Amino acid sequence: MSKYVPLNEPITYQSDIIEEEIALQRSKSPILLTTGNFFVVLLAGVLTLILIFIVPSQVDVKTKLKPCSDNLQLESHSGCNRDEALCARTYDKVAYATMHNAFATGQDGFVFPQHRACMRSGLTHGIRAFMLDAYLITASDELKLCHSSCLLGSSSLSSTLLMFEEFLRLNPREIVTLIWEFKVQGQDKRSAQDIKSLKRLFVLAMRSAGLLPYLHWQHISYEPEWPTLDEMIAMNHRLVSFTDTIALSDEPWDMYTYDHTVETRFDMTSKAELDKSCVIHRGEVLWTSLFILNHFTVMSALSVDTTVTDSFGQFTGIDNLMRINQEPYMWNRISDCAQCLGKFPNFIAVDFWESSDVIQVVTKINSATFPTNESKCIQ
Repeated sequence: MSKYVPLNEPITYQSDIIEEEIALQRSKSPILLTTGNFFVVLLAGVLTLILIFIVPSQVDVKTKLKPCSDNLQLESHSGCNRDEALCARTYDKVAYATMHNAFATGQDGFVFPQHRACMRSGLTHGIRAFMLDAYLITASDELKLCHSSCLLGSSSLSSTLLMFEEFLRLNPREIVTLIWEFKVQGQDKRSAQDIKSLKRLFVLAMRSAGLLPYLHWQHISYEPEWPTLDEMIAMNHRLVSFTDTIALSDEPWDMYTYDHTVETRFDMTSKAELDKSCVIHRGEVLWTSLFILNHFTVMSALSVDTTVTDSFGQFTGIDNLMRINQEPYMWNRISDCAQCLGKFPNFIAVDFWESSDVIQVVTKINSATFPTNESKCIQ
């Protein structure tokens, strides 16, 4: 097992410092690069241009992009998330393939896509959790799905939510999770009025899309146990929604992410740094039952698909360009980190899901046993 070294202490979030913490996190966002990371990303950009225009990319058959899925209906089955073995497990004892910045795709016209294939295709292939950034556009009083800036691309929030409603309606044995970040276009910090507007528009959008009947709600994790997937399906509460703002008291399904989850770092610049990133960066490990394991580097924020650039990375020895999304590295890193922290890995968040092994790795996680006890990471 790898010997991880925690890079900082776990963060405990209190309601009176949430906005300050969010502003700090955004200042470290992968797209807002520090001086130390600038030259790494600049080099990556130059190498990407070389790979695109000079060196023909040798991409194997499985990475060839197919058109966005029109039909969201899966073949009928008796399992839960297409696996009968998962039905008797509680929601927090199941792993879910997760699209990081799921809306930022090449098929949706983003300038710096973090996936080539769209969310519809992700749903039909087995992605079951989606990280989404909803931006408040104050001038028009609307929400859009954007990353860093809506000028670099945006997706319709209403169309995206209607897609999830269609998928849930057509596939009564599937469970989907949405992990939201709320932001304001052109601002680093959100005012109380901004949050009020964000929440108002968010609830309205969820209601308009017909998603409220599907939503599950859960008391904070140290109280009752999560239901099994079978129980969630029987109640038809098959959509779980987490947001990065304190939950609305009159909307119990609007759950604060870090009341329920912990999360690893999201700002790794290289494969070598990814190797050492098994540390809880957000959330409180003592009472949360869910674990978000981020498995990507900042290279993908500029659309560098590590699968496509792997051959060049092997030639140059630049580990940023290695196949972090492929077996056996992906499984080894995730399983080692889970055992190190004593946490079952629920949400395996990746970029460029379509050229990754995330579906296979999640299946493997759901077939494995992980200790759930105190951390064994070397201090």
